[in-house]
Parts: sequence; structure tokens; C-alpha cells
Amino acid sequence: MATRIDVTVPEGAAVTPDEAAKIVFEVFRRVDGWASEWKEGSALTRVNRSAGGVPVVVPLELIRLIQRGLDLSQRSGGTFDITWAALWGVWDFKAEVPLLPDPQLLEARLKKVDYRGRFF
Repeated sequence: MATRIDVTVPEGAAVTPDEAAKIVFEVFRRVDGWASEWKEGSALTRVNRSAGGVPVVVPLELIRLIQRGLDLSQRSGGTFDITWAALWGVWDFKAEVPLLPDPQLLEARLKKVDYRGRFF
């Protein structure tokens, strides 16, 4: 997930730091298996590919994660918006000479971003 992970184990814990790290990384591997948008066959990849089409069966954990994302979107008034990925690829942050995106493309993609489900 390209995420730094720090594992802190309190003194006197029932597990060693190595055991705790193994547990944490196993949880990350499991979550990455269903929540990765880049892994072929993950539940999230299947949902994204089927968007607007056929329903997809997903693990309860993914449903809860999406519900949490919608809740955070609502609580932040959209400052965090779980539907942001419609803007994926509009900006090229690695370009040698960064350019603003095509206004028509940006406008079209922005119409797809709205955690409240109000798409125009």
C-alpha cells in the first residue's frame, strides 16, 4: 500500500515486538487483498470495473470501509471525498513541465465527484 508502518508495543505486552509486527503485516496483507485498487481480482478492483453495471459481491469489511469513507466525507463537508478517484490522472505531477488540465476534461470529471451521490 506504499504506506509506512510503525508498530509500537507497550512494555509488558503479551507479544514480542517481532510477533506484533508479524500480526500487523498479516492484517495489512489481508486488507490489501480485498481493498487494493491496483490488484487484479481484488474486491475493490471488481467494484471499480463494474461501476454503473452489474452488482459485485464484496466482503463485509469493504462495505464497512466504504461506509466509513462516506461518513468521513460527510463529517468533513467534502474536504475528504471518497469519490475523488474520478479525478485520477487529470494532473500529471511528474511531468517535467506541469500543465493545468484541459478545462473541459476537469469539468467532466468533477461532475463525477460527490460523496452525496448527486451526480450531474
